[in-house]
Amino acid sequence: MKCILCAKEFTEPPTWLNETSALCPKCAQITANYKQPDNTAVNLENEKNQTGTTIQTVAKVIWILGAIAAVLIFVIVGIESFFSLISYLFTVFISGLMVYGLGEIIILLGQINDKLPNKRG
Repeated sequence: MKCILCAKEFTEPPTWLNETSALCPKCAQITANYKQPDNTAVNLENEKNQTGTTIQTVAKVIWILGAIAAVLIFVIVGIESFFSLISYLFTVFISGLMVYGLGEIIILLGQINDKLPNKRG
């Protein structure tokens, strides 16, 4: 019989994980020292990184205030600068999108960090 972890043949009595998967005595002893993960890891996975959420909120504020400023500038300058309004709205949208994406990246990195085992010290 082969161990599913080390793939070595063994003749000693196996430790069965399920009907088809067995561990050799050495691997069974090594894995007996490991604990099952707590449910806190599952709860942390559902929580969003506070820094990332704050950055995404800043992006939404940029979108709202930028759109308001664009409309105010359009009203003050007049109808002849419609191209300026469109270009300003596009710039605000792209700027907010970049900041929002940065927040999303930070949230993703926090989720990856929560899943990694702590191997320091």
